[in-house]
Amino acid sequence: MNNRQSFRMYQRKVRALAEADEFRQDPDVYWCQARREAEADVNVAESESAQEET
Repeated sequence: MNNRQSFRMYQRKVRALAEADEFRQDPDVYWCQARREAEADVNVAESESAQEET
């Protein structure tokens, strides 16, 4: 997985989380949570793709 793929995955995840109802209730807290979750998912995907290459 290259950086562009990782970033696109991150953007899609953050956007999907941000569109959830919880975001409208407390945008500041939820935005931080959405970014953390998206970063975690991208990190998992990157480590899995790195394992497949070896």
